[in-house]
Amino acid sequence: GTVVKTGSPGFGLEVKGTLTANASAGSAIIFTSLHDDLINDTDGTATPPAPGNWKGIALHSLSSGSLLSNVEVRYAGGSAWYVQGDNAGLTSLTSSLTISDSNLIDGAGPAIFLSGPASLADSILTTTASGNSINGMLVPGGDLTTSPANGTWSSSLPYVLGGVVTVPSGVTLSVQTATVVKAGSPSYGLEVKGRLTANA
Repeated sequence: GTVVKTGSPGFGLEVKGTLTANASAGSAIIFTSLHDDLINDTDGTATPPAPGNWKGIALHSLSSGSLLSNVEVRYAGGSAWYVQGDNAGLTSLTSSLTISDSNLIDGAGPAIFLSGPASLADSILTTTASGNSINGMLVPGGDLTTSPANGTWSSSLPYVLGGVVTVPSGVTLSVQTATVVKAGSPSYGLEVKGRLTANA
C-alpha cells in the first residue's frame, strides 16, 4: 500500500476538504514517521522511530465525507492541532467521516481526539489502537454538540471522557451495545441534561 512519512513533530496532514484513504486488506495505507525503517529506510540513518515524531492527521470542521479504511497511523502526536490534548493520531472536528479496519499505533497522545460534531460520530468501526498514551477516543469536557441534535456512541474503541462531558437539554445520546466509556479522574464524568439511552 501507499506510505506517507514526515519527520517533524510540527508536520502533519490537515484536511479541510475530503480525505479518501481506502485500501484493501493486507495492503494498508500507512502514515508514519520518517524514521520508521520497517517501511523502507527513507532517512538513511539508524535513528529509531518514536511516539511524537510527527503531528498526525486532523479533519477540520470544514472537512466532510472523509473515509479511512485499512489505514495505519504510527508514531504521531508530536504537537497539538487546535487545543491542548488534541495531539492524537487522528483529530476530528467533524462527524462526517468513516473509519474502518484501521489501526493507530505508538502515538504520543490519544489514538483519536473527537471534538465538536465529531463527538457524536458513530462511524468509527472495527478500529484498534495500541501503544498510545490513550488507546481510545478522547472526548474533551464540555457540552456535546447540538448539531446534529442526537448522536450515537458505538465503536470498537472506548470513548474516554476528558472532563465533565455534558449531554445538553434537547439532545439524546444513545450508547450502543458493547460500547465502552471510560474516565481517568475522580472529577470527570457524564452529565445528562437531555436524554441518555444505554440499552444493551
